[in-house]
Amino acid sequence: MIVAGGPEFGASEFTAQVLLAARRLNPELACAMTLGLGGGVEDALGPAGLSTVHMARESKPDYVPDEGGSLEFWGVFEAFKEHSEPASIRAVVDRGSMGREPLLRILARDPAELMALLCRLIDELGVSGCVAE
Repeated sequence: MIVAGGPEFGASEFTAQVLLAARRLNPELACAMTLGLGGGVEDALGPAGLSTVHMARESKPDYVPDEGGSLEFWGVFEAFKEHSEPASIRAVVDRGSMGREPLLRILARDPAELMALLCRLIDELGVSGCVAE
């Protein structure tokens, strides 16, 4: 894993909207991380034990704008709402669309849980060296 920088509060409006939407149905969530969705990441989610939902961009109603995180808020809220156990969800897959890269959002109650989930995913991908403290 290559660390490109440290975490920043409020660094991404899109990630913030994902977390706010998820908190509507699971208020215990307080941390989120966005990762690129490539290299077998999606296939590793289940074996790593991350309960996952998929954001359905193609089902977006016309009244939801694509800008400012509105699409992300709508998509995550709808995915959580349709899940039988929203409190169990720890990953949101967004397969992207034309001009939008595929992304994975990992959600957690606190930074320690977020790091533990990330390390489980990294371990499942066969990459060594992840230590969650």
